[in-house]
Amino acid sequence: MKIDTVASAIGKNRVLNKIIYFNSLDSTNKYLTENDFASGTIAAAAIQTAGRGRRGAGWVSGKGGLWFSFVINKKIINPYMFVVLSSVAVVETLAKYGLKPVIKWPNDILLQSSKICGILIENDAFNARIVTGIGVNVNNEPPQGLNQPVISVKKAVKRKINEEEFFIRLVKKLDSYLYNIKGLKKELINKWVRNQADITGREVSVIRNKKRISGEVKTVHKDGSVSIADRQGRIHKIKGEVFFLM
Repeated sequence: MKIDTVASAIGKNRVLNKIIYFNSLDSTNKYLTENDFASGTIAAAAIQTAGRGRRGAGWVSGKGGLWFSFVINKKIINPYMFVVLSSVAVVETLAKYGLKPVIKWPNDILLQSSKICGILIENDAFNARIVTGIGVNVNNEPPQGLNQPVISVKKAVKRKINEEEFFIRLVKKLDSYLYNIKGLKKELINKWVRNQADITGREVSVIRNKKRISGEVKTVHKDGSVSIADRQGRIHKIKGEVFFLM
């Protein structure tokens, strides 16, 4: 990774414009959560020796993959929006390479039914900061024999990917969404819904006007709205709201 190329390209970003790079690091998330850095700082590593996933699961992070985290120093009321915007940014970046990934709730990106990306959010409300970790299999050889099959961009497109170009595209997409996260909230959630793996027939829960609606997904519409049948058989059409699988 030519980190000078990346640093120069993102230097004029409005939010994510500072980067620290390591040839090897235990965990980029751990590094940012245990140290104080300016908001918008990115920590990236060629290799993570102790990469983390949800609920303490390990994340194999070999050379050729993209492993990075970024910190936002602000008390976040709705941390789930960082999962939403990060998922959408990854999907849209992968689409630039002719790929059609889907989001597997809550924080995985799948391609051809195989995992290509994982996202980990760590919200530190006490210190008013949130760290988002993103791991993408780009040119690395994904490990085999895991509970879930994995794939890389290189394997999917059958050619080696320019890692700097991929990284810059993804960071700039993240930066644009972070800069206007409030104004883009509904648009981002709609994109997040439209790019979900098939959830028809799944039980979900939605918070609307401080009330919880639980039921079965009947239809996912092209505009990103979802029709849910509650326990009484009533149909609710939700749009611009995050749902949670039950």
